[in-house]
Amino acid sequence: MTKIAGWAVAAAITLVGLVALPAGSNAASFFLSVVLPTLAPWLAAAALGIAGLALWRNKKALALLAAAGAVLPVWAIAGQYVGASRAGVSLNLARAMAPGSMEASTPPQTVHGMQVYGAEAGKAKPIIFNVHGGGWKDDAEMPATLEELARAGFVVVRPTYPLADAEHPTFDAAPAALADAYRWVSEHPHEVGGDAGQIYVFGDSAGGGLGLNLAYRVAQGLDAGSTPRAVVALYPTVDLEAVEGVKSLGAFQAVRDYLGGSSAEHPERYREQDTATWLSPEAPPTLIIQGGRDTFVPPDSVRRFVDQARETGVDIDYVSVPAANHAFDVAARGSLGQQLVEKATARFFAGHEAAD
Repeated sequence: MTKIAGWAVAAAITLVGLVALPAGSNAASFFLSVVLPTLAPWLAAAALGIAGLALWRNKKALALLAAAGAVLPVWAIAGQYVGASRAGVSLNLARAMAPGSMEASTPPQTVHGMQVYGAEAGKAKPIIFNVHGGGWKDDAEMPATLEELARAGFVVVRPTYPLADAEHPTFDAAPAALADAYRWVSEHPHEVGGDAGQIYVFGDSAGGGLGLNLAYRVAQGLDAGSTPRAVVALYPTVDLEAVEGVKSLGAFQAVRDYLGGSSAEHPERYREQDTATWLSPEAPPTLIIQGGRDTFVPPDSVRRFVDQARETGVDIDYVSVPAANHAFDVAARGSLGQQLVEKATARFFAGHEAAD
């Protein structure tokens, strides 16, 4: 590598880390903070390689810059491993060095208007009912993760629900559509290749909040269907007023579009959507995974909810992933974040399977 190329690469790596550091302060920093855990293994390897070569050639200034560039990628890697340790799973760094597409290798089936991953004739597998995120306004897809969960022995059912826009709030229609879909799956498990006695709920972001609300309502008999055996929610919107307080990245507007106005205008709508409203001792075991530097869903709002849930008697675990932002797992198949979510979810659900 030429001297100029070495300086350029080291400077670029350092710049990526520095832009990602103020996570979420603007669109560029949010994007880079989300993809940093995926890029981190390669960035760290490149930076440390340049630093070693520069030292060997006695280029101390270049070695110092390259070493500085390695700090944030290594920090991001370490955060993923700390999160994995807290979740009781292991990560494969070699696999993360060869990330793949988040598209599914095999398209899902369509049953009753829902996507279904992993259905096999003659088998009744545990069912994962997946509620997608996307800020209530978009469909944030994660087909690779759902496909990996299907490969782990589950059948994954992914319904749709009405999405909001500035003229059409869906605070009532979205939960109702999910409740109808869940009831149908509970009553027709054989049509998706599943076992009604083993249903789990899995959601991310806005879908994490919706999924928790659904599971907790079903557990109380407020919505129909088999009570979920467990729930996993990724960086969930459990406190919508807290998300409304996030002024960057359009978070506050997404909440207001979904609920048809501000918390001052519609306090009852916000209260009904808050997951704490549906807490009860009957709530199924719950795992929440969130980046410690989440800039869309304030981590302190989720921690407050976890404390409330524990006080209510809910069996709930909270895994904070240091250095990680919102949606840290969605950039690539096989990334450290995607491995963490896939393995922790499968492990948690398998730990709550029905006894034979």
